[in-house]
Amino acid sequence: RGLRAGILRGAVTSSTGSFTIEEIAANIGIHRTTVSKYLAIMEAGKVVEFRNIGKAKMFFLPKGAKA
Repeated sequence: RGLRAGILRGAVTSSTGSFTIEEIAANIGIHRTTVSKYLAIMEAGKVVEFRNIGKAKMFFLPKGAKA
């Protein structure tokens, strides 16, 4: 739960409301592969949502979600 909370806190720091795997990895200081795996699990559980925008996979917190 600690790493998941860190990823969510890293997401909340985004000024655009969306975030990439690289941004989260840089914000919390862990490897992007680890962030990617956790985000995939969180997306399956509807904790985060994503959209492909160009080559980037942009993640968002669902409306009304709390980090």
